[in-house]
Amino acid sequence: MKKALAVSIIGVIGISATVALASDIELSESSSAQDESNQANEDLSHDAEQDNDTEAEETEMEEGQETDSISLDRSEAAEDIAYQEGKQEEAEQLIYEVHEAFNNITGYGAIDEFRFADFVHETREFEGESYVPMGSDLSYLLSYLLDDSKLRDDVENARELFYYGVNNEDTSVLRYAHRIMHDLDVYINEEGRQSDKDIFGVTETFGLEKSIERMHNRVNTE
Repeated sequence: MKKALAVSIIGVIGISATVALASDIELSESSSAQDESNQANEDLSHDAEQDNDTEAEETEMEEGQETDSISLDRSEAAEDIAYQEGKQEEAEQLIYEVHEAFNNITGYGAIDEFRFADFVHETREFEGESYVPMGSDLSYLLSYLLDDSKLRDDVENARELFYYGVNNEDTSVLRYAHRIMHDLDVYINEEGRQSDKDIFGVTETFGLEKSIERMHNRVNTE
């Protein structure tokens, strides 16, 4: 009788242990599933943010692509140069890169062979450059790196000329967009007039009144 009771108790203990183990496994699996769910939600949230940023950039690009006229205004900014906090180095680097991109499409005789169809095509490019990345870089400078200043107004003018020049296949306007970015790069990343580079004098930040007015008279369509 005692032996049978002992066996019964052992059986009960074994069942309890099995139930407890199963419960621990279920809790572990539930916790793991919850962690995976939380991670999935974080991933979805991150993806959604990226999608929103992409949609904003695409909308901005679409607005720029609708440019069918030019109306450059003189800058009224109080500051010559102003960067968003902690963004000076990134801004200076991107100004250099945008200038190099303009060199590739309009400089050193490239403008005479410029192929608009390749430049705006989704899968082709011209001299290693294409429309969307260049427009995006100009927009990024304006939105995230530069603060209210004549420098920012110069980049805004360069972007307007860039969009108009491409959409209307106007190489003379593209040349002026290039000249703005050229002068900005030479002054900001090199030594300005102390360098051996040509200066066109067409920027609000560093330019000459007569050169700026001449550019406005030649490109403004309104």
